[in-house]
Amino acid sequence: MSTYRRVTHIARRRSNGPAYRTRSGVPDNAKSLVLIVEDIDAKDRSTGQRMSEPWVHWVLYNIPPWARELPAAVTDLPRGTLEGVDDNDEPGYHGPCPPKGDTRHRYFFRLYALNVKLSEPGGLTKAQIWKHVSKFIAQAELVGTYQRGKPIEDQFQELIG
Repeated sequence: MSTYRRVTHIARRRSNGPAYRTRSGVPDNAKSLVLIVEDIDAKDRSTGQRMSEPWVHWVLYNIPPWARELPAAVTDLPRGTLEGVDDNDEPGYHGPCPPKGDTRHRYFFRLYALNVKLSEPGGLTKAQIWKHVSKFIAQAELVGTYQRGKPIEDQFQELIG
């Protein structure tokens, strides 16, 4: 699976969702897609040390495999798509927002194809979705970087994976 990603809404507590488009490669036997966005360079605000696990910014699941794109600032998710919760225990997309003065952070956008549709209601966490990892049949990954104070056009690019 290949993905396209362009970010236009950055460094806000609650941000508009980014755009994505699946170019090709969703397996024919895929029943749903999962999108997980995470910052692998996140630091614990109290200690300033890198966290042991990436910080989750967005979780979407049961995305229909026919849904080839999400527009930026999406307000209506494709029919059947459920929103999980991020590491603030909140639904919705929370854009990149590393602490001022911090180095560049890497943001991973991972799109997974599953051979099932998850039966759990909305509000799953990344950890709860990972319990279904044996049902993952394909994945695509895109990495963007962001640092406060740098022009956005110098940081996020179109990447194909």
